[in-house]
Amino acid sequence: MSFRSFLLNPALGVLWKTQLVVALIIYCYLILSSSPINLDMNYSDKLMHYLGNFLLYGSFWLATVGRIKPILLLLALVPFVAAMEFSQYFTATRQVDMLDLGANILGLISGWLVCLSIQKLARI
Repeated sequence: MSFRSFLLNPALGVLWKTQLVVALIIYCYLILSSSPINLDMNYSDKLMHYLGNFLLYGSFWLATVGRIKPILLLLALVPFVAAMEFSQYFTATRQVDMLDLGANILGLISGWLVCLSIQKLARI
């Protein structure tokens, strides 16, 4: 089985869509929760924003590979993550941070570049 047929396998399509739903639930919880999970690790908040959005793009890409152009996915996700960041204004213990938004967008762009490269290599 080629990598291309692996990515486009209809049976795995259900898995890709399921992981997207799980990723969205986790993402929305961590963004909107007044007290998100505290991992008690030495990490940068911006790094977590970056990685979370990198993985968010990858999750969307896997669920839509071959059906939506990667650039269109990126253009759809930027307003989504911006809206999620700005929605923190309405929570009691969270605040909007433009640096977080920047890390979110950089994570999306990095995810886009990696997934675009994979898609070109797999000739999808």
